Amino acid sequence: MEFVHSLLSFIVAIGILVTVHEYGHFWVARKMGVKVLRFSVGFGKPLFKWVGKDETEYVIAAIPLGGFVRMLGEQDDEITDENRHLAFNHKPLKAKAAIVVAGPLFNFIFAIMAYWLMFVVGVPGQIPQIGEIIPESIAAKAGMQADEVIMQVNGNKTPIWSVTNSELLDAVLSGDEITIKTLTENNAQRQYRIHITDRTSLLDERGLITNIGIKAWRPPVWLGDIQLGSAAESAGLMREDRVLAVDGEPVKNWSDWVAYISARAGTAIEVEIKRAGEIQLIPVTPRAVTNDDGKIIGRIGVGRFIPDTLRTQHLSEVKYGPFSAIGHAVIKTWEFSALTVRMLGKMITGEASHKNISGPITIAKYAGIAASLGWLEYVRILAIISISLGVLNLMPIPMLDGGHLFYYVIESVRGGPLSDQAYAAGQQIGIIFLLLLMSLAFYNDFSRLLS
Repeated sequence: MEFVHSLLSFIVAIGILVTVHEYGHFWVARKMGVKVLRFSVGFGKPLFKWVGKDETEYVIAAIPLGGFVRMLGEQDDEITDENRHLAFNHKPLKAKAAIVVAGPLFNFIFAIMAYWLMFVVGVPGQIPQIGEIIPESIAAKAGMQADEVIMQVNGNKTPIWSVTNSELLDAVLSGDEITIKTLTENNAQRQYRIHITDRTSLLDERGLITNIGIKAWRPPVWLGDIQLGSAAESAGLMREDRVLAVDGEPVKNWSDWVAYISARAGTAIEVEIKRAGEIQLIPVTPRAVTNDDGKIIGRIGVGRFIPDTLRTQHLSEVKYGPFSAIGHAVIKTWEFSALTVRMLGKMITGEASHKNISGPITIAKYAGIAASLGWLEYVRILAIISISLGVLNLMPIPMLDGGHLFYYVIESVRGGPLSDQAYAAGQQIGIIFLLLLMSLAFYNDFSRLLS
């Protein structure tokens, strides 16, 4: 079911964004007086098709990994004196450039609209409180401390973790030093300077926050619902018990708790809890169960509980009014677009790992996760993918929109189109590049699945 959910989330996401992209080409082509012969969402065998009143054939095809708009004059169409004014290849250079750039432009417009909606509704998130500083890490050497809240990165406010991560990534890509301002538990402000000496190791697939040496704060362990007939119920554990330690080892967060229980199937453990202000030691024996991967793990049958007061203390929100949200949405789209370009540049120069490139499998996974977290998170993922599609399509590579624009620039400079041989050579280069890029993306996807 998880696979089906991720697949459907991916198909819907790509379907929306491809439609937006191709509609950009379609809409501007019509405005420029070009006859559109086919509007296709997807490749391969048509699943549904119909002819509109505008005589355009609309198609939904079987392979949801792209789409295209076919215009009169792009292929070996019969051009006559009657329809010459409707042919793409007989339009002025500026008109053709406008049609080509419209696809990526509509992707950016979609992202602006998505961010506007998010900012108006409000983007919730956990405040960027540090839970742990990894020993010998960059953050540790800078003197950063656990329990501090990151307030600013290079002078930019960081109300929630997602904003903090974006600002840190921008700082790493932009310079060799990061200035981080924090707030301590005693409301004292501190400032740290992190010097970047190895950008490549910071920008690998493990994640920037982890590579800097910061672990986000996570709430202590409170027990939620106790399953009937479970090991926890038999042992006498109760809802809202606060777990302090297991076998004398302190339990910091839910992940530590689950990992400890999972590794001790059939082995008696002693759980130290706090209940109604009193400390108690309760023996529990996790029962052996088989997980989805076929491995035997321990389980005691408890859910998770987080007190409302604690949840409120550690949550924040990014929210603006309808009018101010427009400017913030434009800025956010611009910043993420620039960030994507810089990341691509660092990957080309070898300063960022090629493992950051993701293919459809990884995109489907995150689309499924986002959809399960709610529509707001799904919209955020759509905005990110839309920007990535816009940036990628503007790269000056034959077969992509940016490649066509590059041809038009050359044509404008030399005063005439390139030869058919030059176009053919460019197409071959573009196909090879895209095949290599797709192969790398799939390789990274499968590597993540197998790791």
